[in-house]
Amino acid sequence: MHAIELAILVARLIDGTVLMRNKVDWKQLELETYWSASRIRLDRWTQLLKQLPTAAQLLEASQDRIGSDFGDEPMNRPAPNTSEAPTTESSEAPVPSSSMRRAHRATTRPPGPHLAADLFGSSPADEAKYDNARNSASDPTQAASDQLRRLFEEILVSEIQCRVFTCLLQQAGGRETTQAAASVVRSIWLGHQEMRCRVLAWLADGIGAGLPLADEVNRTRRRCERWSDLLLARMGGELAQSFAVDSARYAQFVETEESTLDTEVDLEPLIRGSLEQLVGLNSDDLAACPDLNHQIYSALESMVGSPVAGPSLGNLQEQIARLVQRMEVWIEHCNEI
Repeated sequence: MHAIELAILVARLIDGTVLMRNKVDWKQLELETYWSASRIRLDRWTQLLKQLPTAAQLLEASQDRIGSDFGDEPMNRPAPNTSEAPTTESSEAPVPSSSMRRAHRATTRPPGPHLAADLFGSSPADEAKYDNARNSASDPTQAASDQLRRLFEEILVSEIQCRVFTCLLQQAGGRETTQAAASVVRSIWLGHQEMRCRVLAWLADGIGAGLPLADEVNRTRRRCERWSDLLLARMGGELAQSFAVDSARYAQFVETEESTLDTEVDLEPLIRGSLEQLVGLNSDDLAACPDLNHQIYSALESMVGSPVAGPSLGNLQEQIARLVQRMEVWIEHCNEI
């Protein structure tokens, strides 16, 4: 399971009335499952960060690969001295300077069908398959980059769930069991903040070094932070503002929520589409810890209850009508200005 499902689940918690009415009933087994799975996931993230290369190491490996692709070693190799006459001890005749050629790397293409492709041209699909196979075999840094991308995306996306859910339990306090659960969840939240600091440190080095991977992960970070502040704005209150990433942005979302946005709008398709646009398809292949994500999801799902049914055609028509009405009011307001 990908961490996107955790972000969607916490959005369903906000839209529900279970926590907002301070009626939290979290069983002891589910609380232990959430804590143990989250703790193990934090430890696994830490181990992966130690095993994977840093931004400086990844940049150095990429530069070494680019240098080898351009054949730096053959270019820097000194040419043989042909001015001296050949001796009888040497069994090889000197190569004339006019016939000297630069050494080339051996091609990785096997003989056979590729010969016809080279002579008569190949389709873009065939060339793409060949390039992917060649890059995976000749670029060892690509595998490390993919692992880093999956790890950073999971940390940043799951932060939406951890940040918002911790605030939810803090707001729902009052009962003794709820306060105990809030303390356990907050300990996980503190560990998650430590992982966030490590990701930000890696991003600072990667962006400074000009790594494309750092720019991609940074875009994911900004979008996840905006979703966190938007979900917290739906809750409102000083406590939610203390959990916000950007207090000014949170205040803007609260003002927009009170003036124009409809709290009945389903955020699930919006979050899913927004995050999948950056992360990619929501599958276990793109998750760093899919098994632990599933355990955390199962522990949280009991608080939501039965899955929320999809909106009917009538509800969709009503939502569209409300959106059109708000748009007309906004256009009239702009014309008056």
